[in-house]
Amino acid sequence: MSRIYVEPAYNLLMSVWLGGTPPDGNPPAAVDIPCQVYINPRYFIDIHEADTGYYTPPIIIRVPKGQITLRRTDIVLVSGSPRDYYKIHWGQWMHKGFPNQYIIYQAGQTDKFGSSFRTAGQTDDFS
Repeated sequence: MSRIYVEPAYNLLMSVWLGGTPPDGNPPAAVDIPCQVYINPRYFIDIHEADTGYYTPPIIIRVPKGQITLRRTDIVLVSGSPRDYYKIHWGQWMHKGFPNQYIIYQAGQTDKFGSSFRTAGQTDDFS
């Protein structure tokens, strides 16, 4: 019986600022990197509150193998909204050694300054 391995659908693109460089007024180091943003509706990773008191669920950014290596404090802007900035906390291979291998990065919401979590006024209007 053969198995079918399927990679995530990388339906979005992201721009990347390295080393915590704030996006505000600085050009990205890389653009048009395919990605997928995922929030697990059944949390296996504990959630926490940031020092600022904002609720910060683990946000996963999936990236195809070989696209880019991100490090802690790198900042990404995901296409689809001019406000979807995320600061990288850590990365991990998923399905390493299998044909559907990719990288996940756990990230937290940030703003174009890269120094704080997005406030309610900095999110999209979901109405």
